[in-house]
Amino acid sequence: MPRIPRMADVPDFATLDEGWYQLEIAKVGEEKKDKNNDKFFSVEFNVDGQNAKAWDVFYTEKEDRLWKLKNFLKQIDENLCDIEFDGEKELVGKKVIAHILPPSKGETLPKIREYVSVDHANPEDLKKGEDDDLPF
Repeated sequence: MPRIPRMADVPDFATLDEGWYQLEIAKVGEEKKDKNNDKFFSVEFNVDGQNAKAWDVFYTEKEDRLWKLKNFLKQIDENLCDIEFDGEKELVGKKVIAHILPPSKGETLPKIREYVSVDHANPEDLKKGEDDDLPF
C-alpha cells in the first residue's frame, strides 16, 4: 500500500477564470500514440503571476490536426515552422499569451482556446477587452 503524505500543507493550484493569460512553457512531454495510433505530445505551462498550470496536446501527424501545432509555433517564433527540432530544447522557457476557458462540467482541466504572440499582445490589455488589434 502506498503511504499518503499529509495534504494540508500542499498548496492548491489556483482555478483560472475565463480570460487571457501569459504562459511559460515548463515541460514538453514525450511523443505518444493515442487509441487511434496517432502521434501526439503534451505541453505543460506555468501561468505567470499565479500558482496555476495549464496543459495542451498537439498532434504531429495528419494534416487536419497539424494546423493547431503550426499556429502555436508561429505565436512563439515564426522561424520554428521552417525547421524540424527537438521540442524540449527549443520550447521550454518560451512564453505565449493564451485564452483559457474554465473546465467544462465533468472535466478537471481548463481548455486553451487560442494563442497569441507575446510580441503582439499585452495580457493586461486583453483582460480589459482592449484587443482590437488582434487578428481574430
